[in-house]
Amino acid sequence: MNIEDGGEQITNTQDIYRTLKSLQLSRSQLTVKIGGDRSSYASMTMHVDLQRQQFVIDELNPEAGNAAVARGETFTIVAYYEGVRVILKGRPTQAKTAHAIANAITLDFPDYIYHKQRRNAFRAPLQTDTPSSVLLTSSQRQAVLQGRVTDLSTSGVGCEFNGVVRPEIDRHEHFENCTLKINGEFELRCSLVARPANYHRRSDRYTCGFRFAALDRQQQKHIDRYVLAIQRQARKAQLEQRQARAALA
Repeated sequence: MNIEDGGEQITNTQDIYRTLKSLQLSRSQLTVKIGGDRSSYASMTMHVDLQRQQFVIDELNPEAGNAAVARGETFTIVAYYEGVRVILKGRPTQAKTAHAIANAITLDFPDYIYHKQRRNAFRAPLQTDTPSSVLLTSSQRQAVLQGRVTDLSTSGVGCEFNGVVRPEIDRHEHFENCTLKINGEFELRCSLVARPANYHRRSDRYTCGFRFAALDRQQQKHIDRYVLAIQRQARKAQLEQRQARAALA
């Protein structure tokens, strides 16, 4: 799997299937560009077949694009779902599929799908039993704040602390030296700037979100990569749950 510009090239067949299935379930619009044609055409994913490694999209709109597809021209598909940008190259296949849908276009799975998280678009929650820690150090505070990570995005992190934090965290307060650790597989040293904080009396928890400050390119790629991994795991679990419910129906 190759990482490129904060995104990745998905080459595993199962991951390609899950990505295409997510486009179908979210009813995401597909934007299709054909060869040197400057026009864009709209479509939707209608069916995904893991066994045959094929997927089916609806006929293009405007319909002028369908003639080019019928000639076998390659084209590029761009789509968005859950804050993720997806790009793939397709070519229609003549093979029969499990779902014969009138006027639809059947495609083989691509060799890869380019998959990139959009900034500020997705916040990945951590399971409550996921081991994590956060240490926040500020030149304006005598004590180091210690807590756990509750969620992570490409632009920031959510944290919680036991009891009330004193002095309370001010909005825009800068913590120059911080360390995040998650599940023994992710570690980041960075600077954080506070967002609004809240104390939850019933659970005796103090929560606060932070945005990353002055990240270098390698740090940003490290975060992007890990957020994508969490999101992929979440999609896999959701898909398995849907399939399990469908089997019981």
